[in-house]
Amino acid sequence: MAKAARRFVRGAAPLTLLTLLLAGCGGASDAEKSSGKEATSGKATVGGAGSPCALPVSFELVKDWEAGATDAASAPPNPRGTVSLVCEISGNAAGTAGLLRVWAGGTEKDPERALKEFVDGFTLRPVTADHSDFAAGGLKGAEVVYAEKSGTEKAMANRSRAFAVGTGKGVVIVHLWGSADAEAGLLTAYGLAKKTVRPTQ
Repeated sequence: MAKAARRFVRGAAPLTLLTLLLAGCGGASDAEKSSGKEATSGKATVGGAGSPCALPVSFELVKDWEAGATDAASAPPNPRGTVSLVCEISGNAAGTAGLLRVWAGGTEKDPERALKEFVDGFTLRPVTADHSDFAAGGLKGAEVVYAEKSGTEKAMANRSRAFAVGTGKGVVIVHLWGSADAEAGLLTAYGLAKKTVRPTQ
């Protein structure tokens, strides 16, 4: 880089040009790091270094979706198997009234079995649960699309979904949480997370 600058510029100008070029080749800005943006792609991610949630996996976020870590004091009671709620990703700023909730830890290492425990842990038992397998980012995963009753026996069942991947640090589950009115935006965010999930470095 420095040789190219000296080839075209004479006198004091090369030092100035070299300084500017080196500055442009530096790392991500503090703002990018704090928002979880990767310098290589410019896309917002969660889970990696500098993101609000430290996870054994990372995945991309839809524009304007915001992630925040949870702690034991603020997390809701955990009826969902042995995993714990560690991160919530909100679509409010993007106009979507819903969340992606990330659960991690627990004792179950198999993604499909962890999902079954997760769904069975709901107070309102699911009506149906369809399981499938997938792979992304070198990880083996499982997905469940299920319906649960909302309140009474006569209430219509609400469909939801979650996917799980196994890592060397345990299972991570990403759960779609929101109203039917926000389904399109939620599915977009959920689908992007599932497509781009990969181990953190």
